[in-house]
Amino acid sequence: SPDAAAAALKRAETLAGGSQLDAAQLARAYEKIGRPGRALELLQLPAYRESTSRQIVKMQAKLLQATGAEKSAVVAPLERLIAAEPGVAGHWAMRGPSLSAYGDWTNAAAAYEQAIALDPDIAAHWTGAIVAMSNLERDEAIDDLLIRANAWFRKKGTAGQLDLATIELAAERFEEAAIAAE
Repeated sequence: SPDAAAAALKRAETLAGGSQLDAAQLARAYEKIGRPGRALELLQLPAYRESTSRQIVKMQAKLLQATGAEKSAVVAPLERLIAAEPGVAGHWAMRGPSLSAYGDWTNAAAAYEQAIALDPDIAAHWTGAIVAMSNLERDEAIDDLLIRANAWFRKKGTAGQLDLATIELAAERFEEAAIAAE
């Protein structure tokens, strides 16, 4: 039962060494048994509140969103992570879904664009940018992204062709996706 699982997790908290890995695992476990509030309480303890651990920050943002927090509260841990390591594409890419969930397509698109600039090999950065731009009805920007994606992924062999097909599908360019997959 969830109550028995929560009691076991509470005991595990007392045994845990206080590491960020332990905290992230405990928070995930609380979330899985339907206790996102307790998971968030754990990650808001002073030892973890200002963490720049990717696992902790990702869980903080996810749990804040799940518990109905304002956009600024959800994005704050992600901003902290970006400030600590601004050159990591994955940090910027994590901002995209968080901002998109609040309908902030402009900043989501900008986050994905930064992720693309830092690591253009990740197709998910491109598809995230396209989805955000589609919601902004920025067709010219999407066309520009697709031109850039074509130039980048066509030279990557079969894997690049498949990534390009995925990107074309995100833009709902079905014929182009079929051609890219060939």
